Amino acid sequence: MLLYTLMGISAYRIYMKNPKAEALKLYLIQLAVNFLWSIFFFNLGWQLFAAVWILLLWYLV
Repeated sequence: MLLYTLMGISAYRIYMKNPKAEALKLYLIQLAVNFLWSIFFFNLGWQLFAAVWILLLWYLV
């Protein structure tokens, strides 16, 4: 819980300083890819697709 709170505070501080910051855009894309990986792997059972998808996630991280 503390981790997500700190992530939110960090994103807010970056947004307040520069709403068009490239780092914030990349962070939000990485967050979306991370969220979708869980759906692909656990909910849909697409293990092979999720394995390829996680390579994208690793690149973004």
